[in-house]
Amino acid sequence: MHAMKKVSIAIMVAVFVVTICLPLAILPSKVYANTTYAIGDTGPAGGIVFYDKGDDVGGWRYLEAAPSDQSTSAWSNITSIYVYALATAIGTGQANTTKIINQTGHTDSAAKICDDLTLGGYSDWFLPSKDELQQMYSNRVAIGGFAVASYWSSSEWNNNCAYKINFSGGIWDASTKEHVDQVRAIRAFSASTASTTSTAAEESAPVWVRTMPMTCWQIYVNEAGNFEFIFWWEYGSNNWVKIYDMEDNLVYELDFPYGAPRFEVDLPGGMYTVKTYHDGFETPIQEFIIGKP
Repeated sequence: MHAMKKVSIAIMVAVFVVTICLPLAILPSKVYANTTYAIGDTGPAGGIVFYDKGDDVGGWRYLEAAPSDQSTSAWSNITSIYVYALATAIGTGQANTTKIINQTGHTDSAAKICDDLTLGGYSDWFLPSKDELQQMYSNRVAIGGFAVASYWSSSEWNNNCAYKINFSGGIWDASTKEHVDQVRAIRAFSASTASTTSTAAEESAPVWVRTMPMTCWQIYVNEAGNFEFIFWWEYGSNNWVKIYDMEDNLVYELDFPYGAPRFEVDLPGGMYTVKTYHDGFETPIQEFIIGKP
């Protein structure tokens, strides 16, 4: 009886939240259970956190690096014209990247490789600025996977050259833009923009996710430190939930009936992708990321 009462309350709250928050129902939704990160932690997109600004001013606090190199590339196919991507400070890599890929005649570049990247459900990656790349070098052991080679920054030195750093010794240099070097993407994020605070010792506040009519999810980390879900399905049968780790390995799968089932999943701390399926379709009807310390 107690369990049924909690389910019925969950359904009523779901309707209320949908009424006032429907404009926020954007696929995919991102939900996190942890709000603070240390250098070397796994970030929301599965990268490695290498910089903490200390505040959310500007809409971001942390920088995470992709866990491996994306490719090797020339800085740009345009090799002798100023892009005016001259900024070098931390926090300017995204703007530099945008300037590079928006240049007239641009087709290929190290910046474009980063901008095209989708990893861990995120597509807001960019080529680091000179100072951002310096932070990556300083924390290269925590990040891992670097080649004994030079890596491009998005910071332009002049019309013909751009800055790079040799990860074998930390030596800065400027090479011509047609030179081919390593590329490692980064992204900025603020863990406080779409999250609820929780630890394994305390039960977090529930988080509601709604991305389709009459399909609602209540997700939180309970006192045991496990993910706990309450689902409401609009379909009568053939409903599946699959949970993947950040390397796309299936770690949990369950078939659900119509209604509001509740279940608990014991998974190690980290980030996971939750996907829901209906009637045997290979493409998920919903997809979002969850995490816990």
